[in-house]
Amino acid sequence: MAFLAMKRKEKISTFIFLLWLTTILPLWSQEPRSFPDAEEVGLITDRNLYIIGEDIQFAAFIASELTVEESKVLYVELIAPNGKRADGNKFQITNASAHGCLQIPEEMVTGHYYLRAYTKYMRNAGPGVYAYVSLKIINPFNNEILSITDNTESTQPWDVPKVAKEEIFLIAPEKKEYVVGESVNVTIV
Repeated sequence: MAFLAMKRKEKISTFIFLLWLTTILPLWSQEPRSFPDAEEVGLITDRNLYIIGEDIQFAAFIASELTVEESKVLYVELIAPNGKRADGNKFQITNASAHGCLQIPEEMVTGHYYLRAYTKYMRNAGPGVYAYVSLKIINPFNNEILSITDNTESTQPWDVPKVAKEEIFLIAPEKKEYVVGESVNVTIV
C-alpha cells in the first residue's frame, strides 16, 4: 500500500512540475516585443491636391524605441486604395528624419490615392502600422476616374487606413448652377 501511495505522489509531483514548466517558466524566459511600438513614422506633405507630373514633396520623422539598430532607410510609396503601387523610392534617414519627393506618373487617373511610408523594421508588423497621407490626384487630360469598385480588388484589411476613413466628408452646395459673381453656400457633412 505504501508503494502505491508513493507512486501516486510521484505522478502528482511530475504533473505539477510539467505544469510549472509549461506555464510559469515561459513568462520568465523572454519578454514579448511589440513591433508597432518599437518604431513609428510621422509623415507630412506640402499639400494634398496634385496634378499628374507634379512632385509630391514630403518630410518624415521617425520615433524609435530601438537602441541597438536604428533604421537607416525610409520606404515611400504612392499607392491606390486597393494597395497597388504606382510609384515609390527609398530615402536615407538622417537624425531620425527623411525628406524628398516622388513624381506622380503621367498615366495615373483622377482619384484618391495614398502616400505611405515605413521602415524595414516596421514591415515585421505589417501595413497596418505604416504612415499614410491621403492625396487627391487629378489628370486633366483623361476623363477616366478611379472608381470605388477599383478599390475592392484587394482583401487586405488596411486598404483604407483608419485615419483616412475619418477624413472623408461630403460637400453639398445649395444649388447645381451659379451665376458669375454670385455667392456660393455649401454644407459640409
